[in-house]
Amino acid sequence: MNELSGSPFDGVRAVLFDLDGTLVYSSIDFAAMRDELRGWATAHGLSAPEGPFDLLGYVAAATDRLAISAGSHAAREWRQGALGLLERLEQEYCRHAEAMPGALEVIDAMRLRGVSCAIVTRNCRTVATWLVAAVGMDALPLVTRDDTPYWKPDPRHLWTGLAATGSPGASFVSVGDHWMDARAGRAAGATTIGLLHGRSPAAYTESPPDWLAEDLLAVAAWAA
Repeated sequence: MNELSGSPFDGVRAVLFDLDGTLVYSSIDFAAMRDELRGWATAHGLSAPEGPFDLLGYVAAATDRLAISAGSHAAREWRQGALGLLERLEQEYCRHAEAMPGALEVIDAMRLRGVSCAIVTRNCRTVATWLVAAVGMDALPLVTRDDTPYWKPDPRHLWTGLAATGSPGASFVSVGDHWMDARAGRAAGATTIGLLHGRSPAAYTESPPDWLAEDLLAVAAWAA
């Protein structure tokens, strides 16, 4: 699937994995979450895009706008309410989670290579902690949106995850299922792997990764 030779893991000391859609399958309905957030925004005198939009990116941008128009206290209260709404919805959608095919295999392959791993997710800590425990990955360092003010595609989210592996500044690989994972990884200086899960490579048009893999079983084969 790639024209590159060798392995993306040659010479790296750490691998950072996204969570939802990468290591864990959960039935999050992002369209429904956008509708709920639109309603929350409207109730507070704000507007939100009609089409698809980045939930956390919108929360951050709207908070900045409110800080200017209504003051920092009002902005903080709206932000806390919006993130609380998203967390309640995430808890509802993530009741039934399972490990993605190849997830446990790729973690084992990294361990055999002596490569440190961590999970970096835009999910909240409450839900992310439950998800990793449900699939037996709770031993891995976990960095959620509650642990840093910077969220993917901001590279600082990944740098926080890299520090959690005990190898800050080391060469590393970032693995995810969304173009925002690839954008964050490239900006952070990582080698990036994008998972397709049956989709066309066009899913990464906005920010192509260095490597494309159908799933984590293919990634584990590269690490063997």
